Amino acid sequence: MWGCGLRPHPHIYPSLPLEGGFFNALSEVKWVIKTRRGSRRVFFSLPASLKLAGSSHEAQGSIINHVDFVVELAYMATKLTIITGPRASGKSAWCSQFIENARADGLKVGGVLSQPVLIEGRKVGIDLLDLRTGEERRLANPRTTSSEGLKTERWLFDTQTLSWANQVLRDLPPCDIVIIDELGPLEFTRDEGLEEGMRIVDDKRFPEMVVVVRPELLSPAMKRWPWAEVLDISKDIKTQDS
Repeated sequence: MWGCGLRPHPHIYPSLPLEGGFFNALSEVKWVIKTRRGSRRVFFSLPASLKLAGSSHEAQGSIINHVDFVVELAYMATKLTIITGPRASGKSAWCSQFIENARADGLKVGGVLSQPVLIEGRKVGIDLLDLRTGEERRLANPRTTSSEGLKTERWLFDTQTLSWANQVLRDLPPCDIVIIDELGPLEFTRDEGLEEGMRIVDDKRFPEMVVVVRPELLSPAMKRWPWAEVLDISKDIKTQDS
C-alpha cells in the first residue's frame, strides 16, 4: 500500500495492531492531516461504515486499509521549506520569528535552532537550542590552527553536542512543524553532523519541516529533496525594503 516510496509514519503505524486500538490510531492519523494547512485538510474522511465497524478481523482489516490510504495522502501532503541566504542574512532570525508565529497559532514546534554567540558584535561561537525543552548547548567554537577534531573551514564542532542533538531529533514526539537549523557541509558532504536531521527529511517524518541550507549547498539539497520549496531570505528582505 505504501507506493511511490512512501513509508509509514513511526508515530502512527506501530499503533495499528490487529487487536484493539483502532480508533486511537485513527485519531492519530486525523491529527497528522489536521496539522496541514489549507485544502490538504480535506484528505481526512472516514466513511460511516468504517467508523461504525465492529471488532471482527474483517472490519479491522478494512479500517487498516483505509488508514493506510489516509496516511499515504498525509505523506504526499508533507511540506518542506528550505531557508537559504548568505552568511549573516538572518536565516536563524527568520526561523525564530516563524517559530514565534507558529506557537501563537497553537502549533507544536520541535527541532533544533542555531544561535549565534556574539561579543561586541563579533560571532565567537554557535549554540544549539532544543525547541521543545529550551535546553541549549555549545555547538561550535572558532577553529584555530591547532584545532583537532570535527571541524570545517571556520568552526570546531563539539561532538557530544552533536550526539545530543541527534538524540533530540530521534526522540521527537508528534509535532506540527519541525525546524532543523542548519544542515551544512558536515551533513551534505561528509555524512556527519546532524545526521538524524537528514533522515527526518528523507523519511518525510513530519507534516511540515523547515530546514536551513546555505546557498552553496542548495543544489545537492534540491537534488535530494526535489519536492521542497525554497525561500531565499536575502531576496525576501530586498522585496520588503523596495
